[in-house]
Amino acid sequence: MYKETSGGVEAARGIYNPPIIHPWSHFSKRSTVATIGFFDAALKAPNPIPPSSQIWQWKVFFNFLGLAGFVFFIVSFTSLMLFTPFFSALRAPGPLKSVPAKGAGLAWFWGSLAAGLLFGSVLYMPILGAARGHIAVKTYVPQTSPWGVGLWAFCCGLFSILCMILSYNLYGKKNGFSLKDRGVEISLPALGKTLLLALISVTVSYGLVFFADFFFKTDYRIWVIAVKAFKADKILVMLFPYLILFLTYYTVNAVAVNSFNFVSLGKKEWINTAVVAVVNGLPALILILVQYVPFAVTGHLGIPLTNSNMYVIWLFPILIFLPVTAIMTRKVYRLTGNPYLPGIINGILVTIISCTNTLTWA
Repeated sequence: MYKETSGGVEAARGIYNPPIIHPWSHFSKRSTVATIGFFDAALKAPNPIPPSSQIWQWKVFFNFLGLAGFVFFIVSFTSLMLFTPFFSALRAPGPLKSVPAKGAGLAWFWGSLAAGLLFGSVLYMPILGAARGHIAVKTYVPQTSPWGVGLWAFCCGLFSILCMILSYNLYGKKNGFSLKDRGVEISLPALGKTLLLALISVTVSYGLVFFADFFFKTDYRIWVIAVKAFKADKILVMLFPYLILFLTYYTVNAVAVNSFNFVSLGKKEWINTAVVAVVNGLPALILILVQYVPFAVTGHLGIPLTNSNMYVIWLFPILIFLPVTAIMTRKVYRLTGNPYLPGIINGILVTIISCTNTLTWA
C-alpha cells in the first residue's frame, strides 16, 4: 500500500490506500505532495521530481500581483481620463465627502444594509434552484454558472431599488436628500459620456490582458478567478442575458453604496467604505461558511440539496468581486459624484470575467 511520509507518499506493494486527511488540509501543500506522489508511483514518471519540490506558490503570488495591478490600473486610468478635456465635465469640482447621519438616518443606513444582507443570503439557494429549471434550453442560456449567479444578482439589484425608493420617499426627501446632488439624476449628455468612458476603460484594461497573453503567454488567475484573453465568439455569449443581469446589479449597487450609503461613520471616511465593502460580500461569505464549516467538523456539507455544492462554489469569486467592486466604485464616485460610471465598468468587467471563465454549451 501507499503510506504518507515526510517526503510525500511512499509506494509499497503496488496498492493505493489513501491516507486519512482532515478536509481542510486539502488546501495545503501536504495534500499536494500526497497527490503528486501517487501519480508518480502510478504512472511511473520517467524523470521523477520530489513531490515536495513545488513552485505553484510563487505563481499564485505573482498572479495575485497581476490581478491587483489590473484593478489599480482600471481605477487609475478611469480617474486620469476624467482630467482630459472631453471627459472633464464628468468630474466633480472637488472630492466628495460623506454626508452626516444620525438618529433616523443611521437607522435607515443600517436597516437597508441588513435587509439587503438577509435578502441575498436567504434567497440565493432558491433562486439558483429556480434558475436551474430554465437551463434546459441551452440555446438561450449557454452558460450555467453566470446564469444562476447573474439571476441572483439581478434580483438583489431589484430589491436594492425597492429599498432606495422607500428610503428616499419615507426619509430622504423630508430631510434634504437631493437626487441630483448625490448623482442619482443624470443628464443625457453626461450619461452618453459615462457609457463611452466605461467602454474605453474596459477596452484599454483588457487590452493589457491580451498584450500579456500574446507576448508572454500569461494571464492573471487564482483558482476560480481568471482575467484572461478570450476569443471573439465569447462576446455574443456575454451580451444576453449575462450582461443585462450583471450590469443591472453592479450599476444599482454603485448607486446604493455611494449615493445612498456614503454617510459619516466615525471620524474617518474609510470606515464607511470598509463597512459597505464588507457587507457587500457577507451574503457570499455566510453561505460559504454554512456549507463548509459543517463539512470541516463532520465531513458532511451544510446544505444537503442536489447540486448545492456547486452553487456555493460559484460564490467564491463573488466573495472577492463584491467587496472589491464596492471599493472601486467609491474611489471613482468621490472624483465624479457619478455612481453610474464605476457601476457600468464593474458590470461589464464581471460579465467578461464570468463568461470567459466557464463552460459554454455548444
